[in-house]
Amino acid sequence: MHTKKITGKSTMVLLVIGVALGFISVGWSGSSSATTEDAAMEPGKNPCIAEIPNTPKTKKGKKDKPQRKPRLKVGDVPPPFQSKEWLGAEIPPTWKSLKGKVVLIDFWATWCEPCVEGIPEINELQEKYRDQGLVVLGITWEQADVVREFIKEIEMKYPVGCGGTLAKDLRVRGFPSLFLFGRDGKFLWKGNPAYGEQEVKIVEALKIPVKATP
Repeated sequence: MHTKKITGKSTMVLLVIGVALGFISVGWSGSSSATTEDAAMEPGKNPCIAEIPNTPKTKKGKKDKPQRKPRLKVGDVPPPFQSKEWLGAEIPPTWKSLKGKVVLIDFWATWCEPCVEGIPEINELQEKYRDQGLVVLGITWEQADVVREFIKEIEMKYPVGCGGTLAKDLRVRGFPSLFLFGRDGKFLWKGNPAYGEQEVKIVEALKIPVKATP
Protein backbone atom coordinates (compact mmCIF):
# COMPACT_ATOMS: atom_id res chain seq x y z
CA MET A 1 0.00 0.00 0.00
CA HIS A 2 1.42 3.32 -1.06
CA THR A 3 1.21 6.18 1.40
CA LYS A 4 1.92 9.79 0.56
CA LYS A 5 4.25 11.57 2.95
CA ILE A 6 3.04 14.84 4.41
CA THR A 7 5.77 17.37 3.91
CA GLY A 8 6.56 20.35 6.16
CA LYS A 9 5.12 22.65 3.49
CA SER A 10 1.81 20.77 3.52
CA THR A 11 1.66 20.92 7.30
CA MET A 12 2.12 24.69 7.17
CA VAL A 13 -0.71 25.06 4.64
CA LEU A 14 -3.08 23.01 6.83
CA LEU A 15 -2.13 25.10 9.87
CA VAL A 16 -2.87 28.37 8.06
CA ILE A 17 -6.24 27.07 6.89
CA GLY A 18 -7.15 26.00 10.45
CA VAL A 19 -6.25 29.39 11.92
CA ALA A 20 -8.24 31.18 9.21
CA LEU A 21 -11.32 29.05 9.93
CA GLY A 22 -10.95 29.84 13.62
CA PHE A 23 -10.97 33.60 12.95
CA ILE A 24 -14.02 33.27 10.73
CA SER A 25 -15.86 31.36 13.48
CA VAL A 26 -15.00 33.98 16.10
CA GLY A 27 -16.00 36.79 13.76
CA TRP A 28 -19.46 35.35 13.16
CA SER A 29 -20.11 34.72 16.83
CA GLY A 30 -18.93 38.23 17.71
CA SER A 31 -21.17 39.88 15.14
CA SER A 32 -24.24 38.30 16.70
CA SER A 33 -23.30 39.06 20.31
CA ALA A 34 -25.50 42.19 20.59
CA THR A 35 -28.48 41.23 22.71
CA THR A 36 -32.05 42.45 22.65
CA GLU A 37 -31.38 43.94 26.09
CA ASP A 38 -28.75 46.23 24.56
CA ALA A 39 -31.22 47.39 21.94
CA ALA A 40 -33.91 47.91 24.57
CA MET A 41 -31.66 50.33 26.43
CA GLU A 42 -31.43 52.66 23.44
CA PRO A 43 -33.84 55.61 23.86
CA GLY A 44 -34.83 55.44 20.21
CA LYS A 45 -35.95 51.81 20.52
CA ASN A 46 -37.37 51.91 24.04
CA PRO A 47 -39.12 55.29 24.44
CA CYS A 48 -39.09 55.16 28.23
CA ILE A 49 -35.39 54.76 28.92
CA ALA A 50 -33.92 58.07 29.99
CA GLU A 51 -30.88 59.08 27.95
CA ILE A 52 -28.17 60.22 30.36
CA PRO A 53 -26.09 63.10 28.99
CA ASN A 54 -22.48 62.29 28.14
CA THR A 55 -19.97 62.89 30.90
CA PRO A 56 -17.02 65.18 30.10
CA LYS A 57 -13.93 63.52 28.64
CA THR A 58 -10.40 63.73 29.97
CA LYS A 59 -7.40 64.71 27.87
CA LYS A 60 -6.70 61.01 27.21
CA GLY A 61 -10.15 60.62 25.69
CA LYS A 62 -11.56 58.63 28.61
CA LYS A 63 -14.81 59.60 30.28
CA ASP A 64 -14.61 60.85 33.85
CA LYS A 65 -16.32 58.58 36.35
CA PRO A 66 -19.57 60.39 37.28
CA GLN A 67 -19.99 61.23 40.95
CA ARG A 68 -22.83 59.12 42.32
CA LYS A 69 -25.61 61.15 43.91
CA PRO A 70 -27.24 59.82 47.10
CA ARG A 71 -30.82 58.65 46.75
CA LEU A 72 -33.44 61.06 48.05
CA LYS A 73 -35.07 59.85 51.26
CA VAL A 74 -38.38 60.95 52.76
CA GLY A 75 -37.79 64.21 54.61
CA ASP A 76 -34.76 65.21 52.52
CA VAL A 77 -34.43 68.70 51.04
CA PRO A 78 -34.07 68.55 47.23
CA PRO A 79 -31.26 70.17 45.26
CA PRO A 80 -32.00 73.51 43.54
CA PHE A 81 -33.62 73.74 40.12
CA GLN A 82 -31.01 73.90 37.36
CA SER A 83 -33.23 74.26 34.27
CA LYS A 84 -31.70 76.45 31.58
CA GLU A 85 -35.07 77.85 30.49
CA TRP A 86 -38.66 77.73 31.75
CA LEU A 87 -41.72 77.68 29.50
CA GLY A 88 -45.05 78.78 30.95
CA ALA A 89 -43.53 80.63 33.92
CA GLU A 90 -42.89 84.36 34.02
CA ILE A 91 -40.43 83.91 36.88
CA PRO A 92 -38.35 80.71 37.20
CA PRO A 93 -39.55 78.82 40.29
CA THR A 94 -37.31 78.24 43.28
CA TRP A 95 -37.88 76.10 46.34
CA LYS A 96 -38.06 79.29 48.40
CA SER A 97 -40.84 80.71 46.21
CA LEU A 98 -42.72 77.40 46.44
CA LYS A 99 -42.71 77.29 50.24
CA GLY A 100 -46.20 76.51 51.47
CA LYS A 101 -47.14 74.67 48.27
CA VAL A 102 -47.31 70.97 47.55
CA VAL A 103 -45.10 70.42 44.51
CA LEU A 104 -45.49 67.58 42.02
CA ILE A 105 -42.62 67.25 39.54
CA ASP A 106 -43.16 65.23 36.39
CA PHE A 107 -39.89 64.10 34.79
CA TRP A 108 -40.71 63.44 31.16
CA ALA A 109 -39.57 63.65 27.53
CA THR A 110 -41.28 64.41 24.24
CA TRP A 111 -40.17 61.04 22.80
CA CYS A 112 -41.64 59.03 25.69
CA GLU A 113 -45.08 57.73 24.68
CA PRO A 114 -46.38 57.05 28.23
CA CYS A 115 -45.20 60.54 29.23
CA VAL A 116 -47.21 62.13 26.44
CA GLU A 117 -50.24 59.96 27.13
CA GLY A 118 -50.15 61.01 30.79
CA ILE A 119 -50.10 64.78 30.19
CA PRO A 120 -53.93 65.18 30.19
CA GLU A 121 -54.10 63.54 33.64
CA ILE A 122 -51.33 65.79 34.96
CA ASN A 123 -53.25 68.79 33.58
CA GLU A 124 -56.37 67.62 35.43
CA LEU A 125 -54.49 67.23 38.72
CA GLN A 126 -53.14 70.76 38.43
CA GLU A 127 -56.58 72.21 37.69
CA LYS A 128 -58.35 70.15 40.36
CA TYR A 129 -56.01 70.92 43.26
CA ARG A 130 -54.51 74.28 42.30
CA ASP A 131 -56.70 76.25 44.71
CA GLN A 132 -55.74 73.88 47.53
CA GLY A 133 -52.07 74.59 47.04
CA LEU A 134 -50.79 72.14 44.42
CA VAL A 135 -48.13 73.28 41.95
CA VAL A 136 -47.18 70.96 39.09
CA LEU A 137 -43.87 71.35 37.27
CA GLY A 138 -42.60 69.43 34.27
CA ILE A 139 -38.86 68.81 33.98
CA THR A 140 -37.09 67.53 30.89
CA TRP A 141 -33.48 67.24 29.73
CA GLU A 142 -34.54 68.38 26.28
CA GLN A 143 -33.87 71.89 25.08
CA ALA A 144 -36.54 74.62 25.04
CA ASP A 145 -36.82 74.76 21.24
CA VAL A 146 -37.88 71.10 21.13
CA VAL A 147 -40.45 71.51 23.90
CA ARG A 148 -41.76 74.78 22.47
CA GLU A 149 -42.68 72.98 19.24
CA PHE A 150 -44.19 70.09 21.18
CA ILE A 151 -46.58 72.22 23.25
CA LYS A 152 -47.96 73.77 20.10
CA GLU A 153 -49.66 70.42 19.51
CA ILE A 154 -50.24 69.19 23.07
CA GLU A 155 -51.30 71.62 25.81
CA MET A 156 -49.42 71.56 29.10
CA LYS A 157 -51.17 73.62 31.79
CA TYR A 158 -48.11 73.88 34.02
CA PRO A 159 -44.57 75.30 33.69
CA VAL A 160 -41.88 73.17 32.08
CA GLY A 161 -38.17 73.44 32.88
CA CYS A 162 -35.89 72.58 29.97
CA GLY A 163 -32.30 71.41 30.18
CA GLY A 164 -30.44 71.37 33.46
CA THR A 165 -29.40 68.58 35.81
CA LEU A 166 -32.22 68.11 38.34
CA ALA A 167 -33.25 64.72 36.93
CA LYS A 168 -29.66 63.53 37.15
CA ASP A 169 -29.24 65.02 40.63
CA LEU A 170 -32.30 63.09 41.83
CA ARG A 171 -31.06 59.91 40.11
CA VAL A 172 -34.07 59.62 37.81
CA ARG A 173 -33.54 56.46 35.77
CA GLY A 174 -36.55 56.41 33.49
CA PHE A 175 -39.49 58.41 32.24
CA PRO A 176 -42.14 59.19 33.29
CA SER A 177 -41.28 59.64 36.97
CA LEU A 178 -43.21 61.66 39.54
CA PHE A 179 -41.68 63.26 42.64
CA LEU A 180 -43.85 64.84 45.34
CA PHE A 181 -42.69 67.46 47.86
CA GLY A 182 -44.59 68.79 50.86
CA ARG A 183 -45.44 72.35 51.86
CA ASP A 184 -42.18 72.52 53.79
CA GLY A 185 -40.22 71.71 50.63
CA LYS A 186 -39.18 68.25 51.79
CA PHE A 187 -39.42 65.04 49.78
CA LEU A 188 -42.50 62.87 50.36
CA TRP A 189 -42.96 60.32 47.57
CA LYS A 190 -41.91 59.20 44.11
CA GLY A 191 -43.47 56.76 41.68
CA ASN A 192 -44.55 55.85 38.19
CA PRO A 193 -47.88 57.42 37.17
CA ALA A 194 -48.94 54.11 35.62
CA TYR A 195 -49.61 52.77 39.13
CA GLY A 196 -52.16 55.52 39.80
CA GLU A 197 -51.01 56.43 43.32
CA GLN A 198 -50.30 60.10 42.63
CA GLU A 199 -53.72 61.58 43.41
CA VAL A 200 -53.97 59.80 46.76
CA LYS A 201 -50.47 61.00 47.67
CA ILE A 202 -51.31 64.57 46.61
CA VAL A 203 -54.47 64.64 48.74
CA GLU A 204 -52.52 63.32 51.74
CA ALA A 205 -49.80 65.95 51.25
CA LEU A 206 -52.31 68.80 50.97
CA LYS A 207 -53.70 67.88 54.40
CA ILE A 208 -50.30 68.32 56.08
CA PRO A 209 -49.90 71.90 57.35
CA VAL A 210 -46.64 73.80 57.22
CA LYS A 211 -44.85 73.58 60.54
CA ALA A 212 -44.19 76.95 62.11
CA THR A 213 -40.57 78.03 61.99
CA PRO A 214 -39.22 78.81 65.47
